[in-house]
Amino acid sequence: MIKRTLLAFTATALLSLSLFAADKPDFSGNWTMNKDKSDFGPMPPQMTPEKLSRKITQKEDDLKATTTQTGSRGEMTSELEYMIGKSGKVKSQMGESEVSPKWDGSTLVVASKRETPNGTFEIEERWELAADKKSFTVTTKISGTPMGDIVTKVLMEKQ
Repeated sequence: MIKRTLLAFTATALLSLSLFAADKPDFSGNWTMNKDKSDFGPMPPQMTPEKLSRKITQKEDDLKATTTQTGSRGEMTSELEYMIGKSGKVKSQMGESEVSPKWDGSTLVVASKRETPNGTFEIEERWELAADKKSFTVTTKISGTPMGDIVTKVLMEKQ
């Protein structure tokens, strides 16, 4: 009876761990934006990228993303590193931001705040990996802009 109970407990614990791990998707890979399936909301065309690619390496809760985008301002590349579950500061070409990346179930949520000459922008990105793991959507809400709140959705496809 004790062996059976121990076996059942162990099986339940292993199943719980595997389900918990399944809640945290791995975004590693080379990704390219599908512009036709993306929505930039009210953003002016000159502020939206023509091309966007992202190389992501992720080991558990350490995530590094190198993003290259081409648009009316030319080509820009940025590298960001996050420790999911730990707040910190990151620097990019746009300036320094306070970031708080965390898991919300199987969604990676990256909240950031950036001080600019035009005021404080608060940005929340929600990364959701598709079930087939061949694409993910980044839904971004930007608050504090002169145009009010802006919501965009970018579909990234695995290469």
